[in-house]
Amino acid sequence: MSSIRGVQFSFWMMWPLALVVFWLFIPASLWIEVKHYEATDAVSAEEVFILYDRDIDFNFPGGFTAAIRDSKGLVACPVGEGNLPYKTTATLPDPITLKWWLGHGECSSLPDGYYTLSTQWRVDTPLGLSKFTDTFVTGFTIESNSVEMEQNIVIENLSKRVEELVQGIEDSK
Repeated sequence: MSSIRGVQFSFWMMWPLALVVFWLFIPASLWIEVKHYEATDAVSAEEVFILYDRDIDFNFPGGFTAAIRDSKGLVACPVGEGNLPYKTTATLPDPITLKWWLGHGECSSLPDGYYTLSTQWRVDTPLGLSKFTDTFVTGFTIESNSVEMEQNIVIENLSKRVEELVQGIEDSK
């Protein structure tokens, strides 16, 4: 036995501390390993899809946080987050939509532009210490649908012409 300032330490007193220190060095990838993470480009009013593959090696309670930022780095819609049990037998929907990924529909119609989607997973360990994966980031672009834009321009022009005709009729009365 060794002593520090008169307090005797033994292996039996130190093993809980050694276990916690050892636990700190175990990565979250022991539980969940992200193999592929990508968001697809989309045309306005169409779904953004997430191409995602992962392995869950052990069941664990945990959670995720996902955020979409615009090209200026500002959060473009509410952050998606949740707590859930991750299971080795869990299956993903096919296809995975951005709406499903975020867990809500408030971000279903983003304006044209470039965006980044970042996601981080949390593993809640038995010792009460949470482990976090790296933050995975992917970029995607929302572009205008040129056919839709042309139709909108035609509709706007027709609306203006109808207004002019109606105004001309009213003026002639």
